[in-house]
Amino acid sequence: MHQGRRKPPIRCPKCSKKNRGSAQRCVRCKRLMGYPTREEVSEWLADRRPDDLPQPKHEKAPRDKSEGKAFVASVWREFHNPITPDFVQERFTSLCEYMEEPDGQIEHGALVEGGEQRFEDFMRVRGVAGMSRCLHEYVVGELDYVAPGNCGLGRTTAYIPRFGGYFRTYMTCLSDEDWTDLYLSLLDLTLAGYFGYLVSGSTPVEASKFDDVDKLFQAWVPAIYSTALVDFREDMLEVMRISAGWASPRYGELLEKHGMKGGGLFKGDKTSVIAVHYGVAGFWLSVLEDRGSA
Repeated sequence: MHQGRRKPPIRCPKCSKKNRGSAQRCVRCKRLMGYPTREEVSEWLADRRPDDLPQPKHEKAPRDKSEGKAFVASVWREFHNPITPDFVQERFTSLCEYMEEPDGQIEHGALVEGGEQRFEDFMRVRGVAGMSRCLHEYVVGELDYVAPGNCGLGRTTAYIPRFGGYFRTYMTCLSDEDWTDLYLSLLDLTLAGYFGYLVSGSTPVEASKFDDVDKLFQAWVPAIYSTALVDFREDMLEVMRISAGWASPRYGELLEKHGMKGGGLFKGDKTSVIAVHYGVAGFWLSVLEDRGSA
């Protein structure tokens, strides 16, 4: 019979006793393993700096559901949103530099030149307010490893799982720096899709069709996992694939660095399909702001 790989021992944060990897409580002090106490959560929240990038305490919430919900609401939903005009400009510039590299699959010179003009029009006419709110809340939701199950925003099943749920075990061990890198990596994947549609559009860039950001978010999230891209021009989808090539290496490097692997016995690895839909998410957000509907 197949024997599963034994989990490495873990050390109790309270008394430093080394316990079996599958232990729920410390054999010495009986503390719940991997779960912060109320005092620890309160202390961390009291010291939290709202202007920082997302750097939550990387431990699971208490078992009690009401405490878990409060933990998520306080830690995940209120930290500073880093998606500012300067940030978006810097990421777009990075994408253009990638497209101008000589080892690209196609000639990108004209694409970059036209895309830069469309981006300038975008910043002047539309701005980043809608994009900032939607992408930030979406990425934060994808990194939530406290909520039960693997289903995420816009999905009725966990067939395409939420990143935080899928890699729940790994994410409890990340450092603050690694956590921020992961947030920015997922954000780049969504921006790749957003920029892909923006630079390949054939109509003038106009103001967003949604004056209310909440309505934009409500219209956008269901479209991510329920609407196909088959009706779009092939050259537009090709630009999206090129943009994904800019963002994907960072994502892959982080997964490899932390040994994050999906799948298992009789289960396929869904790491790639999760990443693909982040690009699709950004693409559809840009479509909705441009057209008003999916």
